[in-house]
Amino acid sequence: MRRSTPSFFAVVALIAFIACSLAVMTFTACTNMVGCQGCNAPPPQWLAYRNNPGRYAAQFLYSQLSNPTKVLATLHVGWKSPNPATWTGPTMPAGFRASPIVFNNTVFIGDLNGVFWALKAADGTFKWRYPPTGAGLNGSCTSGGNGSWGAYGIQSSATYASIGTRDAVIFGAPDPDPGTDGGNGSARLWALDAGTGALIWKSDAVASVPACGGNIHERITYSSPLVASGKVYVGVHDAGDDPVQKGRLVAVDLNTGHLITAGFPFLVDGAPGDLTCGGVCGGGVWDSPAFNGRGIVFTTGNVCDFNVAGSPPCQAEPSPDYSLSMVNIDPDSGALNWHFRAIPFARDHDPDWSAGPTSMLTSCGQLTASVQKNGWTYALDSSTGSCKWQFPPTAGPSCVFSPTTATDLYGDDDYKQPGASWGDYLFIQTGGEALTDPGGVGNGYGRIHALDACQSDSHRVRWIFDIPPADFGGGYPIGAPTVTNGMVYVTSSGGHVIALADPAVAPPVGFRCSSTDFGPPSSTWVSDCLGAGFSIIPVPASRDVALDDGGDAVGLRMEPAIALDKLFVATNGGHVYALWP
Repeated sequence: MRRSTPSFFAVVALIAFIACSLAVMTFTACTNMVGCQGCNAPPPQWLAYRNNPGRYAAQFLYSQLSNPTKVLATLHVGWKSPNPATWTGPTMPAGFRASPIVFNNTVFIGDLNGVFWALKAADGTFKWRYPPTGAGLNGSCTSGGNGSWGAYGIQSSATYASIGTRDAVIFGAPDPDPGTDGGNGSARLWALDAGTGALIWKSDAVASVPACGGNIHERITYSSPLVASGKVYVGVHDAGDDPVQKGRLVAVDLNTGHLITAGFPFLVDGAPGDLTCGGVCGGGVWDSPAFNGRGIVFTTGNVCDFNVAGSPPCQAEPSPDYSLSMVNIDPDSGALNWHFRAIPFARDHDPDWSAGPTSMLTSCGQLTASVQKNGWTYALDSSTGSCKWQFPPTAGPSCVFSPTTATDLYGDDDYKQPGASWGDYLFIQTGGEALTDPGGVGNGYGRIHALDACQSDSHRVRWIFDIPPADFGGGYPIGAPTVTNGMVYVTSSGGHVIALADPAVAPPVGFRCSSTDFGPPSSTWVSDCLGAGFSIIPVPASRDVALDDGGDAVGLRMEPAIALDKLFVATNGGHVYALWP
């Protein structure tokens, strides 16, 4: 097992620090406490979903959450909010499916009732809420699946922004104003003053629910906004594919919230026709877009879901067709830089690329990685979009499946959580080596794989950890992992937080085969594993902390935020927790 040296990771952290410092020196807007958009100014903040525009899901600055000795021995819940004894808010929070962001010693998060909360990071006590009183940001349309077309509240994380001289927080939500499509729940982005909660702007409508019925029911439920290049980007998708909506990436002006119309929106089905979805339509942007320094990167969903062997296509293929793809576009012009697609239109059986991209700065180059719903993970060259590898390696060097493949490997499965990167390593819930077994699509559920981006296919797996089944509740078993200095954190649907120590920072507690097909109780699992061409890999040391409300801490892709020497997590029980060693 090869290890990247600690000095390599120190270089990565230094690169991030230098980039932030240069931004402060270059841009006059970077005068606020946080310093510059998307970077970490001391003390460690968590400024967006996955922490930064690249969606590395990494905290580059060292804290006590980076110390394996302390974390593995004493990680515990420090506070829980709201605490009835100290809560001063006018109402109590509803359940959470978004994750916290943290800056200015404040935790920011929105709830399912459409209320956005600011809490003191030191103890979880109330600072402010938006709207200040009354009902939250929710439309009146409760038709449709997946939480309804227009009444889904705030289900994705906010992001930090510097607007003029003000620290701001930006999030997406339905607009209940009757003057906006009758209050059905057409969605906007909202920018608030981070100190007071005062509204700076609400954007033009970015997703439309013109009637509570019919074909148009666009949402931005699962797409956390991205701030880059003086704009705010967000993905538009649907609810329940009834029918699939016309997916697109929308951009608004950072200072005003007005729609950018020059080059945007970027249409996933490539055609600028109407949005009634009576013909060619689809390819939702279900994830949170990233900025990797080379463009805006996002992943896309299906156009239709009936293209299985022996059946006719559900519609003609759009031209051009950017569905089921990872896409990179120019942040200013919206022009396509590249796109990569592994599953052809003829095999579209709803294997959305639902998980968003993860940027990686590795010893073998800058990569962008993600997992499709069917469990295959890909790492692409960030400059060209060419596939560096596929895991498990199935489709050959191009990583592209044949349109005539007999086995249906392209369905609506549940690998929807993005990974976290630390140097050469990607930590992710993925299908694993046994994915291609008959009925093997579920072999990766509830497991974290550490994949080495710069190793050969035969040594891609660095380690595997099985989250204890007792940690699971209903829904998706585990959330989106985050990492700091080799300490990996992930939440479970049964209300647990699990800390894992990469073997580079703490000794492993055992060993196993890199394929889950081999292991105890077989007495010959080691020889069987090696004989099949797989490797013996470590099992990382861990610590498991239960949250006392037992609530789902996963939602769809919730994450632990690593900031201010604390780990911040939320649950659908309506609580935010802070943990520390």
